Formats: sequence, C-alpha cells, structure tokens
Amino acid sequence: MEITISKKFENKLLNREEYELVVDFKGSTPKREQIRDKLSALVNSKPNLVIVKKVFNKAGVQSVVCKVYVYKNDESMRSAEPKYLLERNAKKELKGETKEDKPKKEGEE
Repeated sequence: MEITISKKFENKLLNREEYELVVDFKGSTPKREQIRDKLSALVNSKPNLVIVKKVFNKAGVQSVVCKVYVYKNDESMRSAEPKYLLERNAKKELKGETKEDKPKKEGEE
C-alpha cells in the first residue's frame, strides 16, 4: 500500500490538518485502520488523532481517494467529530469487541 498526499489544508479554527490522499494497493481495499496507521506514521501523529472521514473507491481500479483529518489533540477531535465517526475510527481492541465476540445470527456457524 502506497499513500500519496494530493491536498493538504491546515484548519486552524478546528485545530486540525485536512488531507486528501490517493492510496494505491494490490488485492483488496485497505481498511480504515490500515490507512490511519500508515498516514499517522507518515505525518508523525498519533493514530488515535487521525480520522478517516471518507474512502472513495471505483470498481476495477487498484486505488482509492480518501479524505482524512489529523487533529492536534483529543479535545479538539471530540468536539468537532460526530460520535459515529469516532466509533468507526476507533481501533478494534479499544472497541472491546472482535469478530469472534459478536453473537451469531440464527443459521450461522
């Protein structure tokens, strides 16, 4: 997976940097967690301060365009982002639930 930053904007009012990325990959589309971890290493930020807002994917193309916000601190992130995005971008071990923990529906094995 290779990340290219196509746009960068510093939003001083919300205390964050806004990125538009092009992510080239082989195989299946990378997960939000993979994109977040790779970008946080690239821009020297903590992974828990990175929010993957949107992932745009086209069929048959081995790249996606992502909209990502990197916050300066946790307070700014919690005041600006809706709860569902914070939950969506939380690491699985922080959520406390893995695939094996989820109750199975009737008829599943």
